[in-house]
Amino acid sequence: MLRNADFRRLWFGQTASQLGEHTSLVILPLVAVLTLGVGADQLGVLRAVARRRNCCSRCSPGCGWTAGAPVP
Repeated sequence: MLRNADFRRLWFGQTASQLGEHTSLVILPLVAVLTLGVGADQLGVLRAVARRRNCCSRCSPGCGWTAGAPVP
């Protein structure tokens, strides 16, 4: 599989994407605490907003969650 150039590009692209996403889950709150001096309540809001963004971006327009009601 690694001999296929298209698969290699896809695999490396997905790996970089996942690494960036998971790194931001650690780095963003750390930077917020160390440089901005945010408290626990503000950090909780920051994490909730970040998780909401990830949840909504993974739903396709026809999945029913975006409209708030199931799609028949």
